[in-house]
Amino acid sequence: KAILEACRQSPKCEFKDGIMQKGVIIRHLLLPQGTKEAMAVFDWVRENTPDAYFSIMSQYTPCGNAENYKEINRKVTKREYNKVLDYICSFDFPNVYIQEQTSADKKYIPDFNMK
Repeated sequence: KAILEACRQSPKCEFKDGIMQKGVIIRHLLLPQGTKEAMAVFDWVRENTPDAYFSIMSQYTPCGNAENYKEINRKVTKREYNKVLDYICSFDFPNVYIQEQTSADKKYIPDFNMK
């Protein structure tokens, strides 16, 4: 409901110098074993918010207590990543941002213990 309301309030995306000034970007984090869910989210966005942008994020990096959960104690595999990208690219939906898989790196995780 929140996404639909955001799209109602700002139905068209507007850009200035390549930077979005108005509009909606729906970001989805691809998780290990989450290909079906990612494709379902993309389908929903494509069918319900055709003027919004969809951003598939591939930056998931296990940390914290992830080691206690085998399902999420790994990065997204190249196969999972490519499966989702192949699916997204099989549609004529121009409003897509794709995050490179190399973004899944611990060097991008802030030091939350820093003072």
